[in-house]
Amino acid sequence: MKEAVERGLDWAGLPVIATVARLLCRELTLQNEYLRLENRILKEKVSGRIRFTDEERRSLAEAALAMGVVFQNSSTGSEVPV
Repeated sequence: MKEAVERGLDWAGLPVIATVARLLCRELTLQNEYLRLENRILKEKVSGRIRFTDEERRSLAEAALAMGVVFQNSSTGSEVPV
């Protein structure tokens, strides 16, 4: 154990980091579920096709590209097509 500390490996803090990561992941999952439900409800209330302005399309494309970069750089190795 003393060798691990000398090499800079402090495993004592690992459970704290893992717990924080799980909490953040759960929070993001709840936010995502809320937004999906909100989108579904709003789509049901709108009749016909939803039209976007060029600026709105540009904003959506930038957000999608940013998400794609995040997913491609994730440590899981899974890539999400953009």
